[in-house]
Amino acid sequence: MVIQAYRTGPYATTHENRIFDALLKQLEEVWGDSENLVLLLGNFYCQSCEIDAVVLKKDSITVIDFKDYGGLVKFSENTPWFADNIQIKGGSKPNPFIQIRTNKFALIDKLKEIHFPSDNQPELGHISGLVLFHKPIIFDDRQIPPKIERWFHVVDFDNTIERLSQITSCKISLSNQDLEYIVKILSIPEYISTSCGIKAATFSRKVVDKKEAELPTSLQSAISQIDKFLESSQRILIVTGMVGTGLEQLLSAIYSKTSVKGRNSSVLAPNSRISSSYPLEAKSIYTYIYSGNPRLEEEKLIYDLSESKGTEKHLYIVGDAHLISDSKFETDESRYGSGQLLKDFLYFADLNNSERQIIFLGDPFQITRGKVDESALCKQYVQAIAGFEVVEFSLNHILPQKENDALESNCLKLANSIEEGIFNQLEIISDDLQVIEAPREKTHKCQLIKDLFIGDSIYTKFVAFSHKEVNQINSDLRRSLFGRGDNICAGDIVHIHNSFYVKNKHELEHHIFIQNDSFAEVIEVSEDIQPLVQPLKGRDKPITVNFIKIKARLVENSKEIEFLCLKNYIYAEKPEVDKDTLIVFREYYKQQNQDSHQENVEDLEQSNNSSELVKFLRNDSYLNAARLRFGYALTLHRAQGQKFKTVIANMDTEQGQRNDAYFRWVYTLFSIVKDKIILSNIPLITPLDKSIWDDSQGKIGSVHPRDLIAFDPNAEKGTANIPNFPIPDKPLRNLYLYIVDKLKPEGIEVKSYNHHNYQEVYDLESKSDNVSCSLRLHYNGKYQVTKIEIVKSHPDKLATDIHNIITSNIHLENDFQNKIYYLIKEKLSQCEILIRCIEHHEYQEVYYLKSGNEDVKLQVFYDGDDFITKIFPVVYTDIQAVQKIRLALGL
Repeated sequence: MVIQAYRTGPYATTHENRIFDALLKQLEEVWGDSENLVLLLGNFYCQSCEIDAVVLKKDSITVIDFKDYGGLVKFSENTPWFADNIQIKGGSKPNPFIQIRTNKFALIDKLKEIHFPSDNQPELGHISGLVLFHKPIIFDDRQIPPKIERWFHVVDFDNTIERLSQITSCKISLSNQDLEYIVKILSIPEYISTSCGIKAATFSRKVVDKKEAELPTSLQSAISQIDKFLESSQRILIVTGMVGTGLEQLLSAIYSKTSVKGRNSSVLAPNSRISSSYPLEAKSIYTYIYSGNPRLEEEKLIYDLSESKGTEKHLYIVGDAHLISDSKFETDESRYGSGQLLKDFLYFADLNNSERQIIFLGDPFQITRGKVDESALCKQYVQAIAGFEVVEFSLNHILPQKENDALESNCLKLANSIEEGIFNQLEIISDDLQVIEAPREKTHKCQLIKDLFIGDSIYTKFVAFSHKEVNQINSDLRRSLFGRGDNICAGDIVHIHNSFYVKNKHELEHHIFIQNDSFAEVIEVSEDIQPLVQPLKGRDKPITVNFIKIKARLVENSKEIEFLCLKNYIYAEKPEVDKDTLIVFREYYKQQNQDSHQENVEDLEQSNNSSELVKFLRNDSYLNAARLRFGYALTLHRAQGQKFKTVIANMDTEQGQRNDAYFRWVYTLFSIVKDKIILSNIPLITPLDKSIWDDSQGKIGSVHPRDLIAFDPNAEKGTANIPNFPIPDKPLRNLYLYIVDKLKPEGIEVKSYNHHNYQEVYDLESKSDNVSCSLRLHYNGKYQVTKIEIVKSHPDKLATDIHNIITSNIHLENDFQNKIYYLIKEKLSQCEILIRCIEHHEYQEVYYLKSGNEDVKLQVFYDGDDFITKIFPVVYTDIQAVQKIRLALGL
């Protein structure tokens, strides 16, 4: 039997490292010469559970937990275990049995997602659990109840191999390919022990993500920077990147790199829904750093900060860190730690007393939870609260396969606006494949929506700005498309707003965990459920809380579940539990404790018996009730971090569109799309949106343009003298060099040059064509060329051609002037109106325009947000030209 070991990194303690190596050595000594594969997996996370070890054989899967105890061991299902009167810890659980059971079902949940290569699906309920004591123990197996002893084992190290050889099940039949595939899914790197010679498995693949050489160039550069960080004494690194730059690939690459280095690391996400979407094992940051056993404090559940689980040089890799914030958050029901997640996490990581490091990866352009400047991506803020220097870098390149993607193209334009803080331009790019503009005609629009939802009501979602709009869309869709009334019924898609537990009919001792933000399809509805009724002093009528019993099929895994849900929550204006319901729950909890002769609530708070509280909350169908909403539409805040096949959205949020919040909303909207998005009321934001046309003070007269030639008087190249021509001033030398550069491609040279006060005379010729002309250039005190006068020309057309060449460019000093110019030029060119030149002033531009033979001087004013506020025709040679310009600008 070939023995293959896999481990994410060293354990946190010496005795765990030693027992793992010793177990590996014994497996090799006993089964090393056999032909079948045996796998030993160590120190890995599965479904947010930390598992010490798993042994996989063709006929068994055994979850193992290491315990560094010895002596007389006393077993209990629910209360603490003892070894010679010393309590045996079960990690974060009350005892080793509960710890093993939890880990077993975490592994079951993960393996249920697998389609095994052999097409032989094992009955995963037959997975075994084993508590392995490092020291000799005295243990009476008869302590274990019959329903448990079939799968649960307690042994010391000397008896481990014997028990593992006895554990077998005809319901588990795994091929070598199946075993290898399990390791691949769990993403655990190969482990080679230095203390024993382990035979190489010739057919085994090393489970490491893509090699660095296979990553795009931009990510290879990022990995190099991360390598430097990991080898440095720096403690916190922030990596930012927009949609399409490969943040998720980078996260996997970082994890693989640390695993290869043998360094312990944990991948964390803002919530369990997002963590389950990562391509590797990850945990919710809430599950990881806060106690799973809350305590009651002033009628509120408090989830205290846990002790750090990391090793001395542990690396925390935090994905989607734009959703990690320090903005204070707590509800009427509960609070996690201090209510400030970022501070709590940094305290938990304990960087001051260890060599641990943190890498935050996130998108700086998405909607944040709370203030942008209090997020984990804000270098200055993290630096201030952590007390360490923070390093950062950004991924600035879209991955090659995403470069022509319409979703990424729109995100790129939005990201540039957000980064610059300028919100005067928004034009959505639609390609009719990924980004589609909904029909403007109401009948056609309704038909499109109907076709989408009837074709796929599960993976098509309306995303709206407000809860009011979400409610209206859900109601309209249910009535018009599916012919349903106000009440929830079979066939409805529902969105689950809280995490809760339901009983597993097939595994009576284990509850099924239902994740917040799951979707389900309703199978049956029963409203004949006893309500909670609570009379209160000062109230004429008692408070009644109604429940509905739901049978539903989860969208993510097709699992059928039954549970109670709060009736009022489904139909409320906002997805909130009202205060009356909370009061009833509080009083109900007190009564249940008193009736069962348990500690009353006040005693419970003092004794901090949080495990009993959790057990009660999890098993009580009322307090564990689900909070459901109809699941055809949801707000963007709810949708963020997920991906939906088809998204439909109304872009008119009625909250203003020329600001940071709106641009982030639109950007985040594109980030949740998997295949395509259908948009209605698409805004077209331009710098002209605020502009007013004012021709009240304009007058007919001569128009004398300034700055006809778009050269830079202050360019450095004008510092040097010009051979053959004694040009006195740097600006005039720059003018000469500009003219030479413009005419050189045409084969025209400067024959002679004469300087006068505020005038320059150029004699120009083309030797090949034997043609020449002279031009007099008039300029002002700012060295702006205000007039070009033809002195002579042979032929006549030559001077005109040269005039057009040297005045063909417009001098633009910044991005805003550039945007304004091209916007106005595009509109005017459609009416054959030319821009001759532009003068630049503070908060205004002066455009000199030509329409046919008529000239117009146009003054353009703008504000601090780079929006044009007023357009004023100052002087013009003909009023009709002014009217033509106004029509062209659409004002």
